[in-house]
Amino acid sequence: MIDLSVRPGRPVVLVGGLNGAGKTTILESMMVALYGRAHLGRRTPEKEYEAFVLSRIHRGRGGGGENSDTSDRASVALSFRFHHAGSDDLYRVERSWESDGRSVSETLRVERNGRPADDIDESQWQAFIEGLVPLGIARLFFFDGEKIEGAAGGGAGGASGAMRDSLDALLGAELVDRLSADLDLYVARRAGGPGGGGSRVPAASDMYQGMLAERDALLADVEALKAEAAARGDRIAEAESRVEAEEARIKGAGGGYADLRSGLLAEKAAAEERLQGHARAIRDALSGAAPFSAAEGLLARAAARIDGARSAARSAAAAAAATEKIAALREEMRDDAFWPGGRADEAAAGRIIGWLEDQFRPAQDGHGRGIPGDADAVDAFDMSESDAAAVRAAADAAAADPSDQLRAEFEGHAAAERRLEAAAEGLARAPSDDEMAALVGGIRGLHREIGMLRAELEHVEQRLSAKQANLKVVRNRLRRLLDEMHREGRSDRGVELAGRMRAALSTYRERLLARKMRELEGNLLAAMRMLLHKGGVERISIDPATLEVGAYEKGAAEPVPLVSMGERQMIGTAMLWAIAKTSGRPLPFVIDTPLGRLDGAHLSNLVGRFYPAASHQMVLLSTDREIGAREYARLRRHVARAYVIEHDPERRRTVVREGYFGGRGAGGGGGGRKKGGEGGVPA
Repeated sequence: MIDLSVRPGRPVVLVGGLNGAGKTTILESMMVALYGRAHLGRRTPEKEYEAFVLSRIHRGRGGGGENSDTSDRASVALSFRFHHAGSDDLYRVERSWESDGRSVSETLRVERNGRPADDIDESQWQAFIEGLVPLGIARLFFFDGEKIEGAAGGGAGGASGAMRDSLDALLGAELVDRLSADLDLYVARRAGGPGGGGSRVPAASDMYQGMLAERDALLADVEALKAEAAARGDRIAEAESRVEAEEARIKGAGGGYADLRSGLLAEKAAAEERLQGHARAIRDALSGAAPFSAAEGLLARAAARIDGARSAARSAAAAAAATEKIAALREEMRDDAFWPGGRADEAAAGRIIGWLEDQFRPAQDGHGRGIPGDADAVDAFDMSESDAAAVRAAADAAAADPSDQLRAEFEGHAAAERRLEAAAEGLARAPSDDEMAALVGGIRGLHREIGMLRAELEHVEQRLSAKQANLKVVRNRLRRLLDEMHREGRSDRGVELAGRMRAALSTYRERLLARKMRELEGNLLAAMRMLLHKGGVERISIDPATLEVGAYEKGAAEPVPLVSMGERQMIGTAMLWAIAKTSGRPLPFVIDTPLGRLDGAHLSNLVGRFYPAASHQMVLLSTDREIGAREYARLRRHVARAYVIEHDPERRRTVVREGYFGGRGAGGGGGGRKKGGEGGVPA
């Protein structure tokens, strides 16, 4: 159960829910509670209505059986206050159904102020409810926000017959028409009765009744065909919307998706090649001297030690060879034959030997120790000459500081990775050839469906045109018959007075509608100035027959073109607001999808100007995208109650929670959870 009551200064009730949660079901349940089968159309077959009801009865996961939570009963109730003839009454309409799985039996119950409306025969309860709230009027003010431009002609094509009839009822012309029809029936009965000129117009009353029956049957056919045409139009609009969505998907892939895909594939291949090249360069660098460049001079010092060790080894080998030769020379110098000019003394021979030993002695540091390159060092670097050459080459390469080149390779590798990822993401978004073929095929199928629907619509419109032509003929025959009866009944005082009264009613109707239409145009101009951001509109005209709206700027002979869906939606909203003001009736609004397809300026005008002021009660059924945090912040001081409805897939039911998305509800508090189905919606 959802309480939709409001209070002064807070006319808005906000019901939030994600798609599929059951918002539209609330709107539908209100209409079904009030009108039953007529909600689907006056001429909806009983079987079709039963199928509709069966599809709405709760079906649990068990699917039937002893342990199933599937129900064979359902009900929906709507409570509302109605002020009439100085009395303010609370009505409750409950419609319930019981099913055996194949057929449905329906029960209607009407209560007034908590008691059954026993002063009205039960068979007349439905007619009584429709008398209080005519179906045509309810459809004007309980509606889908995305289809609002159709409710008032959208400013360009005029309005439907239902709109025309609803407007007549709201402006008071319907009562005048009923009085005129009653007077015609009175004249027919007087003309066909005793003393009523029946000799000259035999069975006038019967003829009149027969023509009325024929006219009413044609009117019913016309309305049924109009409803059928509207249904076909809705299906065409839905299919066209799906075509737009599919085309948007193709356009989102860049339009020329084949060229786009080829370009992305080429970019991916180039990025992969660059990535592999940088990886090879990095591997080559890291397998060489590059890692040693991190330890500055390490390879240079190692190469110096190796070179010292190699030099020391060669020096030691030379010293060892020289020592042997010096020892041999010392022995030879002791022989007199060594000195051809005479033997030298021992001191001179010692100096010669000492000098030679000094020349071949390994290098020493200042403390008498061997410098690098001594025997120990030679043993520490036991490597071949080719290995030593490789170390020296690596040292030379490391001395060239390869870090800059390595850094450039790493940066190139990272850039190639980014380009590869971008190409892969683009390919993931771009539809594949198979997907694109499916998309294009789907669009072709939708176009075929649209073509068939348009052909069906054309056929329906042809039948409608034929019925309307027949209706015009019958109305002309009725008019001629009534004129003849009036002429024949001139001697009858009652007929004469009825004729004069009918003429007065006709004049009154014309003057009433002219005055109301001027008032409606003024109210519509004020509403459009508040809601539309198309400035400069100075005058509004409404065609009395079609209700087509023309908006004129100052001095303009042609109306301002209203091209966008948002503008047509706003002018439809303005029209309903103006009708509500002109009628003087306190009509509530119930709007599903309240902000569909609107730009920022139009959305702001609706939230800030229309919803808080259009009616004493404004029920909005919205997703969190349509009325989000920003819109809710603007509406909050006008909100009497706020709810969120959530679908529980495990229990296959709807849960109602007070408070809007992410916060507490105004007026009604928040935080508490109320569980229940989507049916009962007392207001």
